[in-house]
Amino acid sequence: MPKKFLPVFLSFLLLFGTGCFRRFRMSEKDLNLYYKSHSPRPESHFLTIGKHKLHWVQTGPDSLPLLVMIHGAPGAWYGYKNLLSDPNLLSKYTLVSVDRPGYNLSQKGGKVLSIEAQGELISQLFRSDTSRSVFLLGRSYGAPIAAYLAARFPRQIKGLMLVAPAADPELEKFWWFSPLVQYPPIRWFFPSPIRTASSEKYSHKQELKNVQPCWGQITCPTHILQGVKDLIVDPANSCYVDSLMVSAPRLNRLLPLNGHLITVENPGLVKQLLLGLRKGELE
Repeated sequence: MPKKFLPVFLSFLLLFGTGCFRRFRMSEKDLNLYYKSHSPRPESHFLTIGKHKLHWVQTGPDSLPLLVMIHGAPGAWYGYKNLLSDPNLLSKYTLVSVDRPGYNLSQKGGKVLSIEAQGELISQLFRSDTSRSVFLLGRSYGAPIAAYLAARFPRQIKGLMLVAPAADPELEKFWWFSPLVQYPPIRWFFPSPIRTASSEKYSHKQELKNVQPCWGQITCPTHILQGVKDLIVDPANSCYVDSLMVSAPRLNRLLPLNGHLITVENPGLVKQLLLGLRKGELE
């Protein structure tokens, strides 16, 4: 690394080592404190698939349709914690939030850069019970994975919500610090979720091209939610998705007051639309 970039790098590393990144991570102590006032606490599960160990959490009875929530990059299951304990959603769904391969408690087996491969691993949570209705919520980098699954299992997937979908290969964003996270051996100073997210970012454009045909194969009702103030995913991504989903009834909502974290910033709308999706409605 050129010496002139060293102060910038050290400042950036310090930023991630203090509040900026840590505030998005939750320790077991943090989770215990949160669930003292937000019951029920989800049950934790693991599934071994080849060399991978997939972790997910679940709330609600097994008798209801399944809502599987897929996080972005970086991320973890608890990014959806506000939805997992919602009583209205629990009356209509069995709620599942998964740690994507390579993240949080799904790190065994390493990162998986292929969108199709990630989808196939996550599909093990529902594909054996073909009689069960499944709904999907994918956010950011999780949205193309959810879309792949909806195209892959059209009879089983009954509804789809795509939140701030990072979907257009030509709109993949890079920042000034992106190369630093890839730069060996400096990358090893960064937390594991950041390294995994960086590896995904540098392969994401090609991966999105690989799954591009999937969008036109989706047939289930779909909500697309995009914040106009999103600084992470270009808002034009939602229009890209809408233009390709020619076989699905869909509603593309641009939210002028929201940024990237719509499920946290506007949970009321998300819950309302999920409840409608359960009935096959697009409002």
